[in-house]
Amino acid sequence: MPELDLPPPPPELHFALPAFRDLCNRRPFSQGVPLPLPATEILAWSQLTGQRMTQRDFTLVTVLDHAWLKAIRSEEPH
Repeated sequence: MPELDLPPPPPELHFALPAFRDLCNRRPFSQGVPLPLPATEILAWSQLTGQRMTQRDFTLVTVLDHAWLKAIRSEEPH
């Protein structure tokens, strides 16, 4: 699969985007359906990795998660 030629993410996402990618591996599922990342999982990730997460970073991760879930659910057959 060829790589996409995309512009770099905005500076505001330099922390949140890698955090979100890492957290996706810890996402809960129910009956094969991805669920939102729990706040407790996001905060645990921050503590375990030693990455200090600001309220803004937390919000950005949850916004990315919401957008990802919306995109995934729109691809599912109805």
